[in-house]
Amino acid sequence: ALGNHSCGIGIGNAVVLACFIILLALIVAVHCRVPNSAIDFFTGAAVLVSALGNHSIALEVMDAMQKGNEYIPAYFAGWLWSAVLVIPHSVAVNYAFPSTIGKNDNVFGVLPVSTALKASVWLMVIHQWVAFALYCTPLLYMWEKAIGTHTKVWWIRLPSRLPIALLIGSLAIAFPFYGSINSLVGAISIPATAFVLPALSYNVMYRRKTTRDNSIYPPSEWLQVANWAPIFGLNWFIVGLFILFAVAAIVFSIIQIVQRAYT
Repeated sequence: ALGNHSCGIGIGNAVVLACFIILLALIVAVHCRVPNSAIDFFTGAAVLVSALGNHSIALEVMDAMQKGNEYIPAYFAGWLWSAVLVIPHSVAVNYAFPSTIGKNDNVFGVLPVSTALKASVWLMVIHQWVAFALYCTPLLYMWEKAIGTHTKVWWIRLPSRLPIALLIGSLAIAFPFYGSINSLVGAISIPATAFVLPALSYNVMYRRKTTRDNSIYPPSEWLQVANWAPIFGLNWFIVGLFILFAVAAIVFSIIQIVQRAYT
């Protein structure tokens, strides 16, 4: 129950912040501009791909589901919600603040200071605390078992988690250039998990005719012609395109980090 309430708090805070950013971006005059260099293009595109690549939640949905036969509607609902939440405000803030978004590592450094902005900062802090607890819980369980406190009472287990929490917090504070690092992380993780691996896995899974004949959810009939050549071709195109994009985005993100390190 506590986990469900925490998730609700985190999701609610994210929704409020996204709506605030969209409304503020609509008030500000839109001044779109094109990137001035390959570095600007690929580092910015890596962040936007992170927003567009939210269908990588497929792995999380599969891991968390208790009824596998409800996967398709659950996946679609999760993808639709995250797309509606993430994509509009990501695009809006880039169009509304094109001259400053590339120079700031956080959206809060771009938006005008106001009471609403300060409130949204606090909501995001709460959201990050919830996210930290959810994402780090498996690691904390492993740590407890490693040091032998996993069978102890809660007032012993909780303090035993502090070394891991302090280590992660210290690393987060120590890393500068949040925007550049965010671009690098997006370039490494999102193209692979959201585009390359699903398409590649599909082609490998259905490379044999017997597997294709026994498919529970085959593609549309027009994609099944010539031994599913159209769907295989589309998947290979996606794999190649996003591998090239990931390599370019990784290289230019590293270049930007190096440049900022000397300024």
